[in-house]
This record gives sequence, C-alpha cells and structure tokens, in this order.
Amino acid sequence: MKIKWNEVTWYSKLAAIILFVGVFGLGLSIGRHYPKETIIISNFYPTKPVKTKPILVDLPTVGQVISSPLIIKGQASGSWFFEASFPVKLVDANNNVLGITQAQTQADWMTENLIPFEAKLIFNKPTTVTGRLILSKDNPSGLSEYDQSFSVPILFK
Repeated sequence: MKIKWNEVTWYSKLAAIILFVGVFGLGLSIGRHYPKETIIISNFYPTKPVKTKPILVDLPTVGQVISSPLIIKGQASGSWFFEASFPVKLVDANNNVLGITQAQTQADWMTENLIPFEAKLIFNKPTTVTGRLILSKDNPSGLSEYDQSFSVPILFK
C-alpha cells in the first residue's frame, strides 16, 4: 500500500519534519565535534632537489690491486675541502696506517658542486693482502658531527 503525502494527517507531517530536522541537526553537531583530518599532499613529495653523492672516486677502483706510489683521482663536493685540500690515508686489514697525504684541487673549492681532485700517496709495504683507502672530509672545527669519510676497499700487490 502506497501512502500519498496529501493523505497524511498534519501532525504526522509535523512529526516527520521534526524528525528530519533533528537527525540533520544531530549530524551537524557530531561533525563539528569530530572534524575530518586534512591530508596535505605536498608532505608526500620532496620539494628540495636530492643531493648528489658528496664524493666520487675514479681511481683506484674497488678491489683494484695497487702499489706505491698510488695515484688517486675523483670528484668531491666543495664542502669536503678546506684551503683546497682534504686528508687521504691508506690502512691495511689490521687498520695499520701505511701512508697519509692530501687530495688537492685546482678548481674553486668554495662551492657545493662536485669538483675534481687528485693525490699521490707513497706508502709503506703492507703486511696484509687487503686494505682500505680512506678519504676524509677536512674538518678544521674538530667537531665530530662534521666528520665524514669514504673508503675504497683495495688489494695490495
């Protein structure tokens, strides 16, 4: 059986309107006390460009068999240099220091860009077959939070 609106009594109509307004009002009240969370899409995408590696070593390559004198070449961020140089050392598998030198650049080192460097390292005869070439960011402040290093595993002749 279908009920027509014009056949419903006036008090039934009033009750239906009051019920509708009450439910609608309750919905508004609940919505005001429990606001929706806003998702900001920009938080999911980086707005700053991703930095490149601070140092790239061309010579020696990983696992290369080396002998003295060793020529070291690559590129480093200008922040690795102080007065156009940074320290380089060679250690054997027992962490014995075999030699220390300075990597130098002829380029403008006061930049964040990668700039070329070169070093020549004369080292003592190792007692192990393996070792590491350690390139360290020059840190004139002496504060440990600014220390950075990069090592290349090598083999001795």
